[in-house]
Amino acid sequence: MFCAVLAWSRVRFVRFAADERAATTLALLAECFEVLGGVPGKVLADRMGCLKGGVVANVVVPTGQYLRFAAHYGFRPDFCEANDRGARPCLQAAQ
Repeated sequence: MFCAVLAWSRVRFVRFAADERAATTLALLAECFEVLGGVPGKVLADRMGCLKGGVVANVVVPTGQYLRFAAHYGFRPDFCEANDRGARPCLQAAQ
């Protein structure tokens, strides 16, 4: 299941996905932006293997594919902290 939540309004975008590959995840993000009618300034994602290229000093390094996708849509990619049960992935409006 793919779920995106707008940080302030808590509007949810939910879709069932056949897999957790990067192509599927990015296609669902693109659909989410289309349905919502815009793109947030920042996308906070969990530490999905398909979006992270690695971790250096506990900081997630996004894959090149995800960085290109973010640049195309104009948002800043961010990731949840490791083992932070209080953080929830969501789309955040530009501030």
